[in-house]
Order: sequence, then structure tokens, then C-alpha cells
Amino acid sequence: MGRRARTQLPGAEEVEEVISLEGGSLEVAESLENFDDLHRRRPVVDHDEGAEAVVQRRIDAAEARNREHREVDHQAFHTRIREGEAAPGAAQRHSRSKLREAIIWREILGPPKGLE
Repeated sequence: MGRRARTQLPGAEEVEEVISLEGGSLEVAESLENFDDLHRRRPVVDHDEGAEAVVQRRIDAAEARNREHREVDHQAFHTRIREGEAAPGAAQRHSRSKLREAIIWREILGPPKGLE
């Protein structure tokens, strides 16, 4: 597989000898760290500080949305539907995604390519 190298890499023993002659070592000194000390160095992040504000915003949004529709709201909705502004391009995106899914399922469930 592939090409042969023109140069040979030195053996592991030769590399170790060169490093030891230069005053270095391949061995690493052991270091033990206490998990508690490591944990104390990390900043403490509290996500609960803003939780009550988030809950209140959600409640306010739900109350604003859950109101009785008036006749004006119905008329505005029907106008948007007639003008096609209710969801511009949604039908096209929907049909593209359905077409993509159909092609994928055709490849999965269809006959093998060699038999088509």
C-alpha cells in the first residue's frame, strides 16, 4: 500500500540514546493533583440566578397569546391567507423537503441500481 520511503527512520533505541546524551529524558515525572483543589480553581457558574425571570417572561408571553380573538383578528387572518402572506415560500420548502425524502426512500426501498 502506498510508496516506500527513501529514508529510514531511526530506531527507538537510537532516539532514546540521542535524547539521553543531550541531557533529556523520555520519562515524565509523576504529578498527582487533588481533585478538590482542581475543582476549587474552576469558576462556579450558577444558571438558576435568571431562572425566575425566564419563567415570568414565559408566563407573560403565554398570557398575551392566550386571549380571545376579535372579529378584526379573523378578518386580518383571512386577508393574509388570500394574499399568500400567511407563510411565504412555505409550500415550496415543504414540497422540496418532501421530494428529497421521497428520493431517499426510493433509494433505500427501491431495487438495486444494477437491476434498474
